[in-house]
Amino acid sequence: MNRYSVTFLALLSFLVTASLAHALELHKVGTFEVKRVKDLNILYVRHQETEGHISNTLIKLIQYYLLRDDGSFEVVFPQLSIESSVMKGRYYAIGYIGNPVETEIVKTTTLKGGLFASYIFQGNYKYISKGIRKAFQQALKTGKYVPHDKEEIRLLYWNSIDDNHPKHLITEIQVRVRKLT
Repeated sequence: MNRYSVTFLALLSFLVTASLAHALELHKVGTFEVKRVKDLNILYVRHQETEGHISNTLIKLIQYYLLRDDGSFEVVFPQLSIESSVMKGRYYAIGYIGNPVETEIVKTTTLKGGLFASYIFQGNYKYISKGIRKAFQQALKTGKYVPHDKEEIRLLYWNSIDDNHPKHLITEIQVRVRKLT
C-alpha cells in the first residue's frame, strides 16, 4: 500500500467515527427533561446477590453478544441497567434488532415504554446515587410529575469505562414518572 492509500483509509475511518459519534450526541451534562420512551427490545442477564460481583453478570452478556456474531441480531442501544421494586435483582441489558436465540443465561424481552424523567449525569459510577436523587428532585420540582409507584430506574451508559476516566463517564438516568391530574 502506498502512503496515499494509508492516508485515505485513515481519513475515511476518522470520518466514519466522527459521524457515529455525532449520531450519539447527548444533551449537555445536568440536562433534565421529561420524555416519552418507546418500547425497547433487550437482551438481558439478571444479577442477584448470590451471583457474586456485578461485573461477572455483565461479562456473561458481553460474551454472548461477541460470541453470537452471526448476523442474526445487531445491538442498537448502549449498555443499560434496570432496577425496579417489582424485580428481584437487577437487569443488565443491551437493546437489539433482529432475532437472537435465547440461552439459559441470556434472555430476551421487551421493556415497556412510558413517561420518564431523564437526567444526564457525568462522573464516577460510585456517585451515581447523587444523580438519581437529582432526577427525582427535578421531577418533583416541576409540580407536574411524580415518580411512578413501580419506581423503575434505568441507567444508560453512553460511554465506556475502558476508554474514559471515571470522572468523564456519562450516564443518562431515567426514572419512570406519572403525570399529576
